[in-house]
Amino acid sequence: MGGSDVPDLPDPVAKAEDMAQKLLRQGQEEQARRLNAAAEALRALRRGCMCLAEARSLRFATLWPCDNNGNGPALRLNLVWNGLLQEPAWLHPRTMAADLEAALAPLWEAETRRARWQTSSPYLVAVAREELDALLAIRRWFYEAKNVPKFTLPDPEADRSQWEAFKTQLVAQAKAMLCL
Repeated sequence: MGGSDVPDLPDPVAKAEDMAQKLLRQGQEEQARRLNAAAEALRALRRGCMCLAEARSLRFATLWPCDNNGNGPALRLNLVWNGLLQEPAWLHPRTMAADLEAALAPLWEAETRRARWQTSSPYLVAVAREELDALLAIRRWFYEAKNVPKFTLPDPEADRSQWEAFKTQLVAQAKAMLCL
């Protein structure tokens, strides 16, 4: 989409800028202006695709203290997987590890199934229209919400021991937040 790592293919934006300079020297200001506008549109498209790819790669967890409807202290666990907010889960002091396991297991299983069928990993940036706003909103929130603790989930290629280490770390953090 307007750029390549192949050395013999010129960058379309650089090529357009060079051509616009030539057109200006020839006194063709209108054509140069249109070419510069097209180059800027391509830059904007590239930025949008990069933001979308970045949003699609976000995988993290957040913990929010709450009263849990009068059932004692609990934490709300929000999971973002591949840029999309999953169903929230509640972590209760007595069942914290099991609650966390129940929330993470579907992600681990889905990723394991997907990895078995995927032979190469071209990064998909096309998304359903309904997901686009949510993806970009979550990306923006991820970078702008400085005071919210975020815990990066293990990579999809992570083995079971890395997931176990993550769960142990998150349970420890959750207990600290609940002063247990």
